[in-house]
Amino acid sequence: MMAKMKCIDRPPEVEDNLLWDLLSKLLEFDPEKRITAEEALQYQYFIGLEAAANISPEQQELAKQAAYSELEGDIIIDKIDKDPTFIIAESEMKKLLQSQNPQYPLQDQTNIKQGKENDEDISDDEQLKLAMQISLQDKQQEPQL
Repeated sequence: MMAKMKCIDRPPEVEDNLLWDLLSKLLEFDPEKRITAEEALQYQYFIGLEAAANISPEQQELAKQAAYSELEGDIIIDKIDKDPTFIIAESEMKKLLQSQNPQYPLQDQTNIKQGKENDEDISDDEQLKLAMQISLQDKQQEPQL
């Protein structure tokens, strides 16, 4: 059946024209016509004015902080840390964590680390900071290739 298909029909959920254009080029059946991942990352959906307009002040500030940390000698900072398009703002991370699981699984670890009696004793900010710290520690412990 897939061999007979010429193209994929646009789903109604994909309203953004730039996104659909990019997806249709990535999902092209003919490998000679399909764009590469490198070409996709240079596509207007990611680098155009609309993409730049979606960068929050929080993302910009975090990118500046990363650049400053690098100047101060932080050797862990790389180009992705300084690019606001790759940064997820804390407010967005909170929304994501809460939407995935309102009782985020790291709460139990947080209680142990902080000596808190129950989940209500820990603010959302404390939970998010500890989750990010644990994630950073895990990243630092990964073997370097």
